[in-house]
Amino acid sequence: GIRSSIYTAQLNSDGSIQAWKTSSVELPQAMFGIQATVVNDDIYLFGGSTSEQASGYSDKAYLLKVNALGVPTALTECTAMPQARCFHAVASNGNNIFVTGGMNTNGDKQNTVWHATVNNDGTLGAWQTMASLPNVLAQHTATCTNDIIALVGGIDNSGFASNRTIYAYTDGTNLSWQESDEFLSNRTMDAAICYYKNFILISGGVNMVGTTLANSVYMPILTSSAQVREA
Repeated sequence: GIRSSIYTAQLNSDGSIQAWKTSSVELPQAMFGIQATVVNDDIYLFGGSTSEQASGYSDKAYLLKVNALGVPTALTECTAMPQARCFHAVASNGNNIFVTGGMNTNGDKQNTVWHATVNNDGTLGAWQTMASLPNVLAQHTATCTNDIIALVGGIDNSGFASNRTIYAYTDGTNLSWQESDEFLSNRTMDAAICYYKNFILISGGVNMVGTTLANSVYMPILTSSAQVREA
């Protein structure tokens, strides 16, 4: 079922993962679909749902403080998002946090993009509405590297899983969305994403017929022309 637990595990020097432990710090209530990003060694959590119904979607934002060992020490509420969201995606660039797309409490997919700045004390500033996505999008993934925010896959206005990547160059104040001319080999939603230097790695997810994917693909970020291409 839906849980309020937070789990942690330390990485060994060889990259392996130690045993998972249950943190003494918990979410205020059981939730799923929360999206997280890291800024200045702090973890920020956004949205999600307290139930499988859209009426349970949340607008809450939380700051999770961790110590030098990565163990959670405190969870505090931050400036709430303008509206409740689930199946959204979050990315950060420096002190700038972006919440993209997702579904509202009516279960409708959205094309909204919100931006908030992390203050020096770790609190969040007021949310600002940025340039909207070209289309509605939910159950996508997002990451940011080299000042480029990239959104991959998800469900768009066609109602089917997408194989597209959209991206924008951002300095924290401006966004101009573009679509990559390269497509994922699979239409993918609910995948995992991360970046390493100039590359984005997309792993797993579900395709348009509901089959769980076991493959991983990577995309280089071509900063000279601000393009995203699948390799």
